Amino acid sequence: WTRTVIYDIPAGKWMRLDVKDPMIVSRMRKMGLIQEYDPPDKLLQDWTKEYKLAEEIAKKEGLVK
Repeated sequence: WTRTVIYDIPAGKWMRLDVKDPMIVSRMRKMGLIQEYDPPDKLLQDWTKEYKLAEEIAKKEGLVK
């Protein structure tokens, strides 16, 4: 990862700490260590959207009622 995620207890939310040094980012990328991170609330939102889309398709195809 090129960033670290920490939970800010007083604010009650997740915060990112990005790696700012391009040389470090470049070295990490060469090692295959670059990954994107989505906070839990964004993942839940994406999963919910995907589930609803799959449900709509299944209903259109007559797979579920």
